[in-house]
Amino acid sequence: MDSATGLTGTHDAPVGEADLIDLISRFSLGNQEAFACFYDSTCAMVYGMASSVIHNDALAAKVAKNIYLNAWVDGSTFDVLRDTPTAWLASQASHEITRQAGTLGTSGDLGPDTGG
Repeated sequence: MDSATGLTGTHDAPVGEADLIDLISRFSLGNQEAFACFYDSTCAMVYGMASSVIHNDALAAKVAKNIYLNAWVDGSTFDVLRDTPTAWLASQASHEITRQAGTLGTSGDLGPDTGG
């Protein structure tokens, strides 16, 4: 288990874009194993994006989980002629992070804990 995200990665993760295309096409049809591999291959990027904006590990992990939920639901919208898998996921991540940061920024949870 990743102590920062609370998520587990247990699959041998493919690293190439062609592998990710295959995984998206499979998980868009409901294949959970393909989704788990996709997660394992991309979680460092997604969590890194979230934690660079939301300086709270628990909140960044929650946002990352929302990003993957959206990816699961929206997998069928991926268009190999328009995006690479990492660009598609990064775009989804950016939108969700921006949405969450706007909400969190108004409640004071966006920045690092300063102890005060």
